[in-house]
Amino acid sequence: MPLTSESRKKIDEKRGEKKEKMRQVAYRAREKKTKDVSTSNMPDCSYAEEMADREDDPDRIEDLLRRIKELENKVEELEEGFGIRLCKTGFFNLDLKHERELNSLLKMKLLENDRPQSPELPCRLIAPSPSRGLDIFSPTTSMDSRRRFIGSLADFKWVGDETDARALICLNIKEVITNRIKALKNSKKLLLRKNGVVSIVMTGDKGGIQGPSNITIAAYFVGNDDRKNLERRLGPLFEQLKELCKIYVCGLQIELLISADYKFLCSFFGHRGASAKHPCILCKAERPLPLESAEERTFPLDGFSIQVGKLPLLPIDLKNVTLPIFHILHGLGQRIMDILEKMVVEAGNEIKLVEWLKKIHCKRRKRAQNYSGNEIHKMLSHPNPEAMTQLLPNRDESDIILQIMWLLRDISTLSRAESLSSAEIDQLEEKTRQLYHLWVMLGEFDKTLHVTPKLHLLTAHLHIFAKRRGWFEAVSEQGIEHMHARFNLLERRFLNTNSKEESAIRISRYLLGWLHPLGRLSCCDIWIGDSFN
Repeated sequence: MPLTSESRKKIDEKRGEKKEKMRQVAYRAREKKTKDVSTSNMPDCSYAEEMADREDDPDRIEDLLRRIKELENKVEELEEGFGIRLCKTGFFNLDLKHERELNSLLKMKLLENDRPQSPELPCRLIAPSPSRGLDIFSPTTSMDSRRRFIGSLADFKWVGDETDARALICLNIKEVITNRIKALKNSKKLLLRKNGVVSIVMTGDKGGIQGPSNITIAAYFVGNDDRKNLERRLGPLFEQLKELCKIYVCGLQIELLISADYKFLCSFFGHRGASAKHPCILCKAERPLPLESAEERTFPLDGFSIQVGKLPLLPIDLKNVTLPIFHILHGLGQRIMDILEKMVVEAGNEIKLVEWLKKIHCKRRKRAQNYSGNEIHKMLSHPNPEAMTQLLPNRDESDIILQIMWLLRDISTLSRAESLSSAEIDQLEEKTRQLYHLWVMLGEFDKTLHVTPKLHLLTAHLHIFAKRRGWFEAVSEQGIEHMHARFNLLERRFLNTNSKEESAIRISRYLLGWLHPLGRLSCCDIWIGDSFN
């Protein structure tokens, strides 16, 4: 509905009244000699001494000191996250409505002797107002400028002549990783799990739908993450990573680990995959896969594919392969749900199962016809999983499925990004053994259920890795899964470049600056070859 002339006139009058009030506020501020303080225009000591001579309420000053100390801790967390120093001229949202409180704050801050070291972000101290309080944080433009500077440290370039062999590669990965490790150490967020060794975790995956996480992007290409693409597209990156293991950063040696889904691991190590006669990448176990580990592979003496003779793309020790726990638990949970739904349909209770799944907000994705990781987690962690198994007429089947769901839940609970105690590792070994035996028992009711390579890795190799390292989920392939949602969002944001390759460069640089300030890391993840369709 269009505005009438009278409505427009009233709106203009209200705007005029608002502007007049703002002019009066500004005039009173000038009369009181309220000053704006910035990093480049600090009041001199005489001004601070003049304020120090004023009489202040001791209780009020003590309360201000306490609140300032609390906010100082928050500012320090921001400084550590970004690896920089903020100028200590004030603190955010103290809601100082009186000149006396402002003077007390300025007096205490201006008499400090320790001045922040460069590099600094510009921040400002403005006069207090009832609505905004006291604002010291840097403008958004300064933060964006800092992010662009971080992103510019990486030299991204498209390499390869043919269209199907091109990939975006970081050509100075050594400098990027070195700078990152130094920043983490300076901010006291570099937690070493081995004395004198920094673990660099290499990972890769084909694009999916998840949330963001903390990864340094080293390469990107469009296509499948199969052996052919990895060899043709990421050769320059692998040459840099070989040299990376020979250097020391801050007196620390670099150790290279790899963490990815099973398909990527098979492509990387030259393995034929889960359908091979010897489907395990860590041992030479044959089908049907046993509970215990078979003879360990002796790469690079025998390689992974005897017929083709392929070797791993990088000389990474098999003991440095972190198992894809996220994909393993998701795959096993998905398989159990498939069998459960099949048995429920045969029993004629399909409608009841659909209604129960609706109550917990779980449904299969239309395109892939499977459950997402979050939905599998919901079903496994539901306080009453018996509601599903009670729909089965055969009590033996329902009891086995229920026990498997409880075991998967317990193993998922132990999957924490921290070190495990000896008792927890023993508990992990016992639960994985029970899971294997129950899985075999369930296979007697459903002949399509077999011991998969994922189950073999979980039951035969996981506890061995955990005993050797003291953890098994401190780093995982889940980090790169969390990257996809952010990447997909930025793809739409950078469409205005009219070039997919230029958009990829901008996205990679943006993510480099966006990711580095996040979280506390015990080691650094490198994204070496994720592919998107």
